[in-house]
Amino acid sequence: MRPNRITTSLIMLWTGILSVGCSSDMTGVLSNNVVAFRDIEASDTPIPPEVLDQAKAVAIFSSTQAGLIFGGKGGDGVFVKRTGDGFSPPLAVDLIQGSVGLQIGAQSESMVYIFRTNAAVDHFLETGRYAIAEASGSFGDGSGSTDPIDISKEEVLVYSKAKGLYGGVVVGGMGFKIDEDVNARTYDGASTSRILSGDVTIPHGTNVLWKILKNQN
Repeated sequence: MRPNRITTSLIMLWTGILSVGCSSDMTGVLSNNVVAFRDIEASDTPIPPEVLDQAKAVAIFSSTQAGLIFGGKGGDGVFVKRTGDGFSPPLAVDLIQGSVGLQIGAQSESMVYIFRTNAAVDHFLETGRYAIAEASGSFGDGSGSTDPIDISKEEVLVYSKAKGLYGGVVVGGMGFKIDEDVNARTYDGASTSRILSGDVTIPHGTNVLWKILKNQN
C-alpha cells in the first residue's frame, strides 16, 4: 500500500505542476502567449524578421515541464495562419509532450513554431495535430537562454526560451493538437476552417497578438 500511495502522490504532484499556467479560456491563452512571444523576442537570439515574414503559420506556447522519472509538458497555445496581409483569428491548441528518462525539476518555457510551407500547415489542419521526434540530454542553469531548434529548414522551425532549473536525459516526442473545447466555447462551435477564414467574432486580445507578429515588438 505504501508504494502505491507514494506513486499516487508523485502523479498528483506531476499533474499539478503541469497544470500551472494553463488557461481554460481564449483570453487567458492569448495573454500567456503574447508574453511567451515577447520573451523570445527579448532574448539574445530573437526570431529573425525575415523568418516571421515568410511564415505560412505560427504557433506560440507557454508551457511548464516537470519530471519525476516519467516526465511531460503541459501548456496552452495559439495557432494563427497567414491570410494575405496578416494572420487569422487564433485557434486554440494544446501542447503535448511525453518523455521517459531520469529527470528532476520543473521549468517554464516559451516556444514558437514557425511553419514555412503550406504543406506543413495543411498536414496539421487535416490531422488536427503536429508532432516531431525528440532525443536530447539537457541541463538548464536558469539563465533564460534561447535555443533555436532547426527541426526542418523546409517545413518547421522551433524557437524556445527556458526559465528555471531542469536536468536530465529526455527521450520522447513533442507536438500539439487542436483544443476543440476552448475553440467551441470561444467561437460558438464554429469549424476550424471557419475560424481560420475569419468568419467569427474576434476574441479579446487578438489585436495585440496580431500587432506583435507584424511588428515584432
